[in-house]
Order: sequence, then C-alpha cells, then structure tokens
Amino acid sequence: MRAFDDKDFSYTTVNEMICRLSLFLLFVAAHAGGGEDAGVVDQSDVKAVGVLTGHKDAISAVAFSANGKIVATAGGDDCTVKLWDVANQKEMAEFKEKNPVSTITFSPDGKSIAIATYSLPSVNYVVKIFDVETRKETNTFDFGERTGISTIAFSSDGALMVIGGSRQSKLVVVPAGKMEIWNMAKGTRQASFAQDDPVSAAVFSRNGKELAIGMEDKFSGYKLQPHGRAKIIDIDSGTAKLEVKGHTGWVGSVAFSPDENSLIIGSKVVQIWDKPKNQERQNLKMESLGVGVLSFCANGTVLETADEETVKLWNFNTGALLATLNIRRCVGFSPDGTILAAKDWGHDVKLWDISKIISALKEKK
Repeated sequence: MRAFDDKDFSYTTVNEMICRLSLFLLFVAAHAGGGEDAGVVDQSDVKAVGVLTGHKDAISAVAFSANGKIVATAGGDDCTVKLWDVANQKEMAEFKEKNPVSTITFSPDGKSIAIATYSLPSVNYVVKIFDVETRKETNTFDFGERTGISTIAFSSDGALMVIGGSRQSKLVVVPAGKMEIWNMAKGTRQASFAQDDPVSAAVFSRNGKELAIGMEDKFSGYKLQPHGRAKIIDIDSGTAKLEVKGHTGWVGSVAFSPDENSLIIGSKVVQIWDKPKNQERQNLKMESLGVGVLSFCANGTVLETADEETVKLWNFNTGALLATLNIRRCVGFSPDGTILAAKDWGHDVKLWDISKIISALKEKK
C-alpha cells in the first residue's frame, strides 16, 4: 500500500510515514513539559549506566542502599537476592533462599537487608534479616500462614520495621489486609493492625510516630471495587489520623513530603494531600495503569514518579511537569534521585543516570 504526496509528487510508503510519526512522537515525549522549567531538560541527558545480569527468573523487587552505592535485586522464583556495586555494576554478593522472594529493602544504615520469602503449600511468609557484610542471617520474623507480603519499611533510625500485605481466612476467599510493626532490637512484634483491604505500600514519618500506608482494590462478589486509598496511622494508638479515599486503582506507593506537611499518593494519578488542611492540594495526571515508585530529589523541590511507561519529574511546589523521560518499567530510584533502576522483559535490570538533568533543575531553581 502506498500514499501519494501531492507536495513533491513523490510516493511514500505507509511504513515510512509511520516511522517518521513515531520519531516525532518520541521527540515530543522526550521534551514534554507543563511548566517554565521544561526547557532545561533534554532526553539525551539520560545516560545508560549498565545492565545487571545474572538472575534466572523475572525480577520481583529492587532496592538501593541509603548511600546509593549498592543496589539489591530479587529474582522472584529463582529464590535469590543479589547485591551489586552501582559504580561498576559488578555482583558483590548473593543470598540464596529455598523459596521465592517477593520484596526486599535495606535498613537505614545499610548494614542489613530484609528479604521477604514464602513457603508452600501453606503460603507461610517470613521476613529474614541478613548482615550485608557477613551475609549471615541475624533474625527471622514470621508473618503467618495464608498471607502475602507486598511491602517492608524501616523507621529512619532503624528501630522499627513494618511488614504490610494480605491475610486470607479459610472461610473467606477475598483477602483482607495485614500489617505488623516489629521492634528490631528486641526482635518482638510491637503492634499488629488488621485492615479491610491488602496493604500495598508503607512508609514511616521521619520521627517514627506515624505510618502512611497504601491499600489495594478489593474483589467483592467477583467484581472489582474501587477501594484504593491511603491512610496515616498513629503508631502508638493504631488509629487512623487521616484517610484519603476515592482512588479507582491500587495505591502502589506513598511518601511524606520533606517537610511532612503533605502525603503523596501514587495510583492512576499522583495525588498530593495537604495534611494540616486535610484536603487535596494537587492532582498530577498519569497515562499508565499506576505509579509504583515515588521519590524526592533536588533538595526536595522535584518529585520523581514512575509507572510502566515513563518517568516524570515534577515541580513539587507548583505541580508543573518538568520532564517526561522514556524509561520503561522503572522500579527504583537511588536516594538522591540520580540513578534509576528499570526491569526489562527478561531477567535483567538496567541502570540509568539522570544526574545531569537533576543538576540542571537545581541550577534553574
């Protein structure tokens, strides 16, 4: 099939036209922006760092250490967790489990790593703590049978650890939510909070007195109910100090703003909720199914969000879109926001460097 070009009387194949259109759309996406700062960003400033290769199954989780020098990857059903040197992409260590790994995270001091794994047929989930340097297991926390773990988070001082996920009774098919807080020094459960829906994300406030959680949608009568929502829970009392409802998709990520006056909720949109006023401050539109990762950089002035298709950088104060980066399946940001980790469709993780872009945004401010 051919299309006639009446401008120069030449013939152009439809495939060529599609190719040109695709290149144009990529250019537009690379330079997209909704605010005054969009012009300082160039897609060519995104640099490929390297590829982390070695897992034998699809990547289930990625986590950066607090200093950003180490990145951990979990291979899901290959039952392994690998530690990599970010600078040279060399494998530093491997933790071999007997069962699949669902999620991982580092302690704030980077000396320990928490690994969530489960055994069949009872689906008994546990979180194991390993010393990063010696690779020895130092503790195990039992989450129980017929459960699932979606998120693990430490308080900023490392004294507390929260485990969030789901629980399912033998009589009810629809899973509910489960969340436990553990005292790391004593190795004991400090609190347990049941939730109506599975807990998909959790993060402590800086002082460790509050816990923000995100919750998934719920099936009821074989119909998906729009129950995606977020809460801020007082750790001492276990009561919800704030609850934000109305999300039609699962809440895949939550974060406190640097001044902790706002709660950022990632689902099909990125919602910024004013805590003191208990009202929405901004609603940032996304194009994909859901936001899985949130992070702050550039001294807290830039909000980074990632979904299945792109990474977006926003002016946190104004809500202006600063840049859209064509990085698919990003699943982790380094603490300073300059290194991104993205899953490919196989068993590898790609690292991307956007430090030049972050520096430009800092200078612009």
